[in-house]
Amino acid sequence: METQTFGKKLRELKKRDGLSQGQLAAEIGISRNQVVRLEAGSSIPSWPTVRKLARLFKISGDDFPAEEPLAKKKAPRKK
Repeated sequence: METQTFGKKLRELKKRDGLSQGQLAAEIGISRNQVVRLEAGSSIPSWPTVRKLARLFKISGDDFPAEEPLAKKKAPRKK
């Protein structure tokens, strides 16, 4: 069974409500590029952003999957 990521959940909710990335960004006050990064998993949302998304989609902030900090996901740099 595949583990759901924040980005996948966000895409599902966005699709469910028929929103484009630009529309979603405008609704919660972030840039479209930030929505792209959230969906791709290359950015972690701030708690205020999660709260805005939860209000918009009428869900609990806890319904979004928690993810590891990005620093833990990146491979160590070679010196």
